[in-house]
Amino acid sequence: MKKLVLILIILMPSISIFGQTTKGNFVLSGATGLQFISSNVKTVYDGKTVSEYDVNSFSFSPSFGYFVIDNLAIGLSSKQDSTHKCNLG
Repeated sequence: MKKLVLILIILMPSISIFGQTTKGNFVLSGATGLQFISSNVKTVYDGKTVSEYDVNSFSFSPSFGYFVIDNLAIGLSSKQDSTHKCNLG
């Protein structure tokens, strides 16, 4: 496991070295996220469980850019989030 982490740390900087940052090039990137939360928070009122819930969320962040001069890009970025809360009780 330690060897795998070390190899990943060594390779990560080399990934960005191959980027083309000269005038006229385009850049397209993005990120995604997924999260599941199961909460056992119970609200008890008058001897009855009033609320208990699960939360699921997903996010997507695309971005696009254009290099107007060497090493300088302008672009657009967007973030889309979706969250779902399900009451269990």
